[in-house]
Amino acid sequence: MTTITGLSAAEYLASDEFKNRLKLHIKDNTDKLWSYKIYSGMRSEFAFDPMTKNGLYIWFDCPPPTVTGVVDIKELSRSSYSTALDRVFSGGLHKARYKATIQTKQALSEVISNLELDRRTSHQPNESWSTDELEAAVIAYVDMRRMEINKEPFTKKIYYEDLSKKFGRTAKSYEYRMQNISYVYSLMGRDWIPGLKPAKNVGAKIAGIIEELIHKAEGFYFSPVASFQVNISSPEKDQSRAQPVGNLIPTVKNSTVTHFTRSPEVVNWVLSRAKGICECCDFHAPFNRDDGTPFLEVHHLRRLTDGGSDTITNTIAVCPNCHRELHYGANRTQLLKTIYSKVTRLFEE
Repeated sequence: MTTITGLSAAEYLASDEFKNRLKLHIKDNTDKLWSYKIYSGMRSEFAFDPMTKNGLYIWFDCPPPTVTGVVDIKELSRSSYSTALDRVFSGGLHKARYKATIQTKQALSEVISNLELDRRTSHQPNESWSTDELEAAVIAYVDMRRMEINKEPFTKKIYYEDLSKKFGRTAKSYEYRMQNISYVYSLMGRDWIPGLKPAKNVGAKIAGIIEELIHKAEGFYFSPVASFQVNISSPEKDQSRAQPVGNLIPTVKNSTVTHFTRSPEVVNWVLSRAKGICECCDFHAPFNRDDGTPFLEVHHLRRLTDGGSDTITNTIAVCPNCHRELHYGANRTQLLKTIYSKVTRLFEE
């Protein structure tokens, strides 16, 4: 079979065989990377360096088809993204997510043919969502949430329409799914996107899958809480039920989780400065530790998972009640504004 390089791939894709199948989407300013958009099917995008003479290395916005001649498939981490890749992909759901090596011209042709397959179907409203579809929705949500936090402009409708083109549901279906994702974020004690009020009609299993996909999309892994919280979210409804047996010997599970390395100097400074008074409610700490020091906790106003700094301008000393309210309270946004207005050392990141 004919081996292929970036140089020969650019020539091949310019031939009549792909005239009505591909669109050369963007050439970046330096012409180092070219991006192609596929007209049909999932309207996927891929990009490569058209000047490479020692192989063909392609970035994809979706998992590349596993056909003969496609090797070294890698899912990219957030740290693998680059400005050049951001420029050549069209944005939204179309970003570099995977990289693979294409060994032959035949393999490239089969990759494009597979991406052209029309996976869009006429979904019924209650038809179950595939993991691929859920993951695409979560990736879109995480991307919008990042822009919201960084105060970057974006249009939700564009994301919904993009998902609709890929999978065939209505844009409104994806808007409502985003509200389910907001609900999972709220169960995790994290901020959700304004305008996408949490919608609770999601089962424990799907909530758990969404939480796992959020961890994957963000690149941080924490102990799962969503499935458990869904099952206890309405305790008032359980008052008429029989007393549960519970677990005499609870099951133990081990998992790998993400930990941020925090500065003990910052914690000591903030707690010392507070002098035992909660910087949120202005009341004394509710109890003392064994060593006699008042018990307060240090809270990051912009979470470390959201790119917040571990500094005295982003941290406050709070009592356990206020700490939980800053994570889970319905009025936490207003509470946060009050804190910024009265604690002068803080800087809104």
